[in-house]
Amino acid sequence: MRVGISALQLARANSGIGQYIYNLISRLLLIDEGDFYIYTSRGNARQEWKHLNGVVIREFEFKKHQVARRNLFELFTFGRVLERDRLSVFWAPDAKIPLIMPCKLPIIVTVHDLAIFKEANTYQKSRVIYWRKLFRRAVGTASRIVAISNTTKQDLVDIMGVNPEKIVVVYNGVDERYRVSCYSQSLDDIRRKYLLPPKYLLFVGIISPRKNLSTLLKSLALLKTKYRMQHKLVIVGEKGWLYRDVFRLVSTLGLEQSVIFTGFIDDVDLPAVYRMADVFVYPSLYEGFGLPVVEAMASGVPVVTSARSALPEVAGDAALLVDPRDAVQIGDAVYRVLTDPSLRQRLISKGLSRSREFSWEDAAQKLHKLFTELAGETGDRAL
Repeated sequence: MRVGISALQLARANSGIGQYIYNLISRLLLIDEGDFYIYTSRGNARQEWKHLNGVVIREFEFKKHQVARRNLFELFTFGRVLERDRLSVFWAPDAKIPLIMPCKLPIIVTVHDLAIFKEANTYQKSRVIYWRKLFRRAVGTASRIVAISNTTKQDLVDIMGVNPEKIVVVYNGVDERYRVSCYSQSLDDIRRKYLLPPKYLLFVGIISPRKNLSTLLKSLALLKTKYRMQHKLVIVGEKGWLYRDVFRLVSTLGLEQSVIFTGFIDDVDLPAVYRMADVFVYPSLYEGFGLPVVEAMASGVPVVTSARSALPEVAGDAALLVDPRDAVQIGDAVYRVLTDPSLRQRLISKGLSRSREFSWEDAAQKLHKLFTELAGETGDRAL
């Protein structure tokens, strides 16, 4: 069996889909069955992959951030590369496939969410139009669809009219480095490195409208005035669309001394940043999974998150769920966690237990089984 994997979204500093691709490829390559062809942009294939038997790396002459070049290659040239490699099955972890695909090649696409349909106003209009067209084609062409939650599966059925039998739910995992029992970093060193305060609330994610940081900031202002809370808010993540609106709101609310923007933090340091937080707050408007919630739980941090999209499914009873549009409700939930020791300990304990239900190793095994089934159904083209 010869499996092709698009890793064109992979970069040296990964968040979101890049993390998903890296974690699953790394686990798939440990399953010693079949050959893997990994397609990536220049300099982004991991060195540890290159020396494994049965692994072929195809690196292309553009960088991940060169979006126009990458998109042109992916849409118009990539298909010819896949045909030449005579794959048994092709997996697109970002639900993006070439316009012309090899005949009879089984295709698996991962759908992370349907935010471009359900929260279209949180994206640029041009991006919504572009992505909707590519997304519809990928979903329609795919032999199987991997949904990262049951919520995403139901959205595919309701919005896209996809046959539910075509969809396989494979939950994301959480890296072992986040787990308390695996923790080995010096917290003080990380605190000094990022100038973190002694007490803080934490948010991790790109700074963009869908993440709903405006309401989180309003809840922080209420906590300061209503409860005289001394905690600061640490926001970890890259600047996304309309990030300046968030910075302006910090000034408008008079929170300049209460909010710390760290930018992107490397995976090596991020577990420590989670570990030192008193509460993880994630009031996103829409998520297909919500990986930071599971990372926080694995780190032993109590979680307050949204009672909508896939977040209740992922959090279970291990988090306080709130209306993400209600700043008062968010603030009150955070205050309860900070001031009620029994509630805090219960959330930590339940979170640690809940996080153990999500494993990249399990996800890789389920995905590999799907590869094998599809290659067998259509006859292995690589033979």
